[in-house]
Amino acid sequence: MAVSAQQQLAAIALSQGRTQAQAASSAGCGLLTLERWLTLPEFQQAVRQAQKEAYDQSISKLVAITGGAVAVLGSIAADTKISSSARVAACKFKIKEG
Repeated sequence: MAVSAQQQLAAIALSQGRTQAQAASSAGCGLLTLERWLTLPEFQQAVRQAQKEAYDQSISKLVAITGGAVAVLGSIAADTKISSSARVAACKFKIKEG
């Protein structure tokens, strides 16, 4: 059995780290209703799926910005106008992270 749109809203809110009270409010239901939903296997699965999607989106965002961050660190490490401590820190990070 599929979850309702209201249950999906609650699942998304829970996957984003909201409290049960906040998730119930964002879904437009009572806390007792949400607590009952939490006992349903299909709702538990919806929460797990929402958590997985949130995790996957976070990883994708991190991967997307990593190249730019490494380029910035490289330019800091090579810029003789920047303090030597900042350049050393950038080099250490580049060496440590590969």
